[in-house]
Amino acid sequence: MTNIFLEEIERDCYLVSKGVRAAALLQFRHKRTRDIDKIIEITKRHNVKYELKSFWKNGWTELWIYESDIVRYIINEIPDNPKLSSEHYILGKLFGYSDEKIFKFCKEKAEMNDPNMNDVISNSL
Repeated sequence: MTNIFLEEIERDCYLVSKGVRAAALLQFRHKRTRDIDKIIEITKRHNVKYELKSFWKNGWTELWIYESDIVRYIINEIPDNPKLSSEHYILGKLFGYSDEKIFKFCKEKAEMNDPNMNDVISNSL
């Protein structure tokens, strides 16, 4: 893996370990999994947990970094392609975004399939 990628992992592990965000997500090509020992070393140094999810059809692996088991549970419950505003809100909170930024994203980009959440977002901005 390139030093830049390992630096990203280092940064995200630090942010999770300090409580700045509950989780971090990095994606990389399967061919980079040969360096998994370096990832494990970084997560241990920061005393955080990790989970790898592979998507064999498209050749990518996701690295989830988190600290608590409840976050791992939430990660596994969120669909791979979130569509509801409520799913985007949960992910936004895991990644440390403010309500304002999440609502703005949902209003501009997210598929609005959740009429109750749409009212909440409209009233919040």
